[in-house]
Amino acid sequence: MLLFWSIATLLVALTLGMLLWPLLRGHHVAIAPDDDTAAIAVYRDQKRALDAEYAAGTIAPSERDAALAELARRVSEDVAATVRAPPPSPAPAESAAAPALKRAWVLALALMLLVPAAAFTLYQRLGNPVAAVAATAADGGPRHEMSERQIAAMVESLAQRLKQRPGDADGWVLLAHSYQALERFADAADAYAHADALIPNNASLLADYADTLAMAQDRRLEGAPAALIQRALAIDPKHKKALALAATVALETRDLDTSIAYWRRLAAELPAGSDEARQVADVIAEVDAAKREGCQRAARVDTIRAAGH
Repeated sequence: MLLFWSIATLLVALTLGMLLWPLLRGHHVAIAPDDDTAAIAVYRDQKRALDAEYAAGTIAPSERDAALAELARRVSEDVAATVRAPPPSPAPAESAAAPALKRAWVLALALMLLVPAAAFTLYQRLGNPVAAVAATAADGGPRHEMSERQIAAMVESLAQRLKQRPGDADGWVLLAHSYQALERFADAADAYAHADALIPNNASLLADYADTLAMAQDRRLEGAPAALIQRALAIDPKHKKALALAATVALETRDLDTSIAYWRRLAAELPAGSDEARQVADVIAEVDAAKREGCQRAARVDTIRAAGH
């Protein structure tokens, strides 16, 4: 938990730095960033921090996915606000400089107060599953449904933006994560396909793409998802998510020897004694038992596959 709050504090500090630096670095009126460029830049830096923690094994896949979903919602809202905002009217630079500088300091102070508070509130509402369930029960169904519609509208605003900017790779990744949060897996897979075309040789992207495509086809990894997984492993043979998915593909096809081999490769990449290492060891034991007992435990293999995926 201490690690989580340390990361959260660092991300808030980075966000504040990126927001305040353009405001205070000069004495002239700053030109607003074009459309959703700033929002995407913040998202990219925060996502890299999450990916680094996940690659180091300090956060679980479920924690990473929850953090990405929260991040996608926040940035989608920022992008939607940019779409709705009218363009600023031009003004002479000399006459506007002093009032603009004063406004910049006022805005900077407001951001320093509001950004940490907003981040904590969003975590309590979105990043904490217990709080989210409690809020749903307290607020009632209709309000929760309206919130989902609003989020969906924000995501659609981003999708419309990307039709005008099809070369924005980070935007496509953000859209894919946003669709995942809404459980629109077919749309998420399509967004990943666009990102894959723009970001070659990215093992993490391919693993996420394969996982999402499997969700879109009734949680089955055979076929196109399996091919994406092998592409990811060709790029990074030690990629943890790709190894877990490859082991699950082998379970689907009842190739238990291959599945155990992939699980063991994954175990070698996990910190000794970690929860993830213990979970993988349990899966290896279950698959090995199913292998020894043969067809009598075919149903058990399905259970293991579901748990692994």
